[in-house]
Amino acid sequence: METKYAYMAGLLDGEGYIGLGKFKGVSRYKKKWTYKSRIVVSNCNLELLKWVQSNFGGYITKKTYRKGWTQGYNLTIGYPKTWLPKVIPYMVGKKEKANLFMEAVKLLNQRKKKTNQAGEFNLKRLEEINLLLREKEWLI
Repeated sequence: METKYAYMAGLLDGEGYIGLGKFKGVSRYKKKWTYKSRIVVSNCNLELLKWVQSNFGGYITKKTYRKGWTQGYNLTIGYPKTWLPKVIPYMVGKKEKANLFMEAVKLLNQRKKKTNQAGEFNLKRLEEINLLLREKEWLI
């Protein structure tokens, strides 16, 4: 069981994207920005991504094919709060980034359920985290 979490840590360190997507949400009074957590693993091995999908969920999409290149795929995985804390201890290169990402996930889970909008304090911190996650200085 622990092996799959260690394997996933390697995939995220090498082939993964951990970040926030910024979307325009609508409330009753005005339009506001909101964020959604995004974890994507890219690979050319469809069977590998199907294995990850069977263990961690998500959906697979094809990348745009270029003549002479191998077909690539993206696996977008949701619900990171259920499985990412079990993967983080095995991570090396993106461990700090994953911990910061988990802080954002906790803030997103505190948002108002009906409006799907984060509170003003949470939104401000989410903006800070988003900028930190996008910095180029990360190890990997």
